[in-house]
Amino acid sequence: MNTVKGRTKELIDFLPDEDVEVLLKVAERLAEWEATRELLEDKEIMVSIKRGLEELGRGDTISLEELRKSV
Repeated sequence: MNTVKGRTKELIDFLPDEDVEVLLKVAERLAEWEATRELLEDKEIMVSIKRGLEELGRGDTISLEELRKSV
């Protein structure tokens, strides 16, 4: 196996379970960061979040019950 994934699998097989758990946590955090980065770079989403925070600050909200009735 000469691929990056293949080499990674070979290396993981030699690591103790505790080290594999650490690697898994690091990989999960990297995936979470990537998702966060994508959101932060999405201008439409950021505008929507800003608008929502402004509405919240003004008290321009509805209750959960009102939301359920409107859907």
